[in-house]
Amino acid sequence: GQPSSVMASVAHSYAETRAERLEDAAHLLLSDFPDLDLTGHVSLCRHDVEKRECLEVLGPDGKLAIEPERVRLYSRTGQVVREKVFPLSAAEAEVNMILDAVAASADIDQTSRELQHHAAVGSIVNRFAAVGVD
Repeated sequence: GQPSSVMASVAHSYAETRAERLEDAAHLLLSDFPDLDLTGHVSLCRHDVEKRECLEVLGPDGKLAIEPERVRLYSRTGQVVREKVFPLSAAEAEVNMILDAVAASADIDQTSRELQHHAAVGSIVNRFAAVGVD
């Protein structure tokens, strides 16, 4: 079922991203799932030293960490219990994510807005990269 509690925080580091309504950092906490002792955490930070996208689900027996290139199951003590690595390049992972978003969306206008959002993010990142700003 759906979590009964969702908390979010977003931040903008640059005027350009704020003007485009593109978050530079976003943090979500999902909790109080019906009949499940789970908490989900999503953290994205475009300008972090470690470029990492990860969904973490915490449960009474450990943590499930889902990243574009791998899934890891950790025990409560932090030991990796199981790991599945996906042999995808970054470009392949991005294409798969876009295709999944398009396939999951019955609203073509929403899909179009999401694709425009990603194109705008890429454009802003490329502008900063061209002038050497991280």
